[in-house]
Amino acid sequence: DAAFCQGLLHSLGIKNDTAEVLLSRQGLEELCDMSHLKCLEALWINNNKLKSIRGLDSNVQIKDLYASSNLIDTLQGSLRHLKYVRILSLNKNKLADLDKVLAAISHLTSLEELDLSANPVANELFLPRAHHLHLS
Repeated sequence: DAAFCQGLLHSLGIKNDTAEVLLSRQGLEELCDMSHLKCLEALWINNNKLKSIRGLDSNVQIKDLYASSNLIDTLQGSLRHLKYVRILSLNKNKLADLDKVLAAISHLTSLEELDLSANPVANELFLPRAHHLHLS
């Protein structure tokens, strides 16, 4: 839960001016509020048990978000606030609706790399092996 996440940030000694945070393989089921991390630009939350990306509404400066190998089945949540994302890794999740995924990322005008491989949505993509896209 969020309290576990908050304790984890504290125990890892994450400072408010930290630019990169590694929370991979921590068994997280949800993210805590990270609004105090004003300089956060890269976040690794891969290999957890997250079902959505929440708690990052104030972290609009994030550029690299690695959320692969979770249980994410929706992109509703904090992603709509993250305007400057360049790398979005969502492989090995539960994303199934291509229209909803595309709507959720349509505002990401800086997006250079999107990885949707090993999601049910990858079967809907129109190009073979286009589930890992380099957009720049």
